[in-house]
Amino acid sequence: KATVSVLNCKGGCTGGRVRSPPPCSRTTMRAVVALACLLAASTPGAVASHRHRNHKNPGGAPLRVLFIGEKKALDGVPEAFELLAAAKQRKVVAEAAVAAACSLYGMQPAINTVTRAQLRHRWDYLVLHDEFLIGTVPLARKVYLRPALTAFLNPAVRGNAEVIVALPPPERGGRGAFHTCPDTHPGSTCYGKGDVPAFITPACNEYATPWYAGTKTADCQAYAQLRGTLTAAEEAHAQRLTPWGMAWQAAQGEYGVGKDCKWAVDSQYVDKAGPGVYPLPKVNATVSSNVLYDTPGGAYLKAATLYATMFNETPVGADAAKSKGLARGTRAALLRAAEVVALDRLAPWAP
Repeated sequence: KATVSVLNCKGGCTGGRVRSPPPCSRTTMRAVVALACLLAASTPGAVASHRHRNHKNPGGAPLRVLFIGEKKALDGVPEAFELLAAAKQRKVVAEAAVAAACSLYGMQPAINTVTRAQLRHRWDYLVLHDEFLIGTVPLARKVYLRPALTAFLNPAVRGNAEVIVALPPPERGGRGAFHTCPDTHPGSTCYGKGDVPAFITPACNEYATPWYAGTKTADCQAYAQLRGTLTAAEEAHAQRLTPWGMAWQAAQGEYGVGKDCKWAVDSQYVDKAGPGVYPLPKVNATVSSNVLYDTPGGAYLKAATLYATMFNETPVGADAAKSKGLARGTRAALLRAAEVVALDRLAPWAP
């Protein structure tokens, strides 16, 4: 019997946990991991250890998935996820507890009545997405994101559901300038511990802060949100991640991050090296950012990436199922981007 559980440079045939960055080359280790997995799978009696439940819908019961978070970020995702799952012969019921311009902290059942009502039902998965940019601000991460993740990971809140934390995509790109500061929400119950812009020191503006330097472009925002959310997830002991931001990059042909903005982001952390996620795996066909910022395209990519994360299975092949507003070629490109990123065995979100 042969088993593969841990490789020195991270990744391998098993996983699903948030892990530290690899000490060696991603390019070199992709070959090592692929060989190790092949040997384990081809050995008679080999057992691949999967720590997550069997997803074959025993007895025909549908898998129940609840999306929780900011409304704009999750718009259309539950519907797209059900569509993709059905195309792959899986029964899924997906619903949402969302609020406009609300932090994940404000979506806790102790604060939000919609979440409270939904969590009275049984769920197999909770998929969490915070409002854009919160994870990029150190103090906001401390008072909002990490406590929110900790709360939802509490068995008294989640029940028997597994929790998947989304690594957010950029807020916007290809449609004008990025915000110079996060949005303000004075008096909102979603931000009872203070307005996020007030947490940036010195006061956020176009050039004066490392925060702006690390969020001024789409690739910068994707990386800044990855680092922030990954850090909060590690601190809250979250086990599963879905890389929406990285899939967004790969889908439009971006496989890395600028050195200046990476330095600006990494300089805000004790670990200056950052997680070893770049270069991202390349895809053969890409789409424009406009496709991703329109609801059908963005929701479809998020759903496909989550599908690969949840089932440890490629979403490719689901493009035959029609999706309003998306040509089949576009659907195929998005599915491929989701596959190569979400199933990357060397990434911190490795299934």
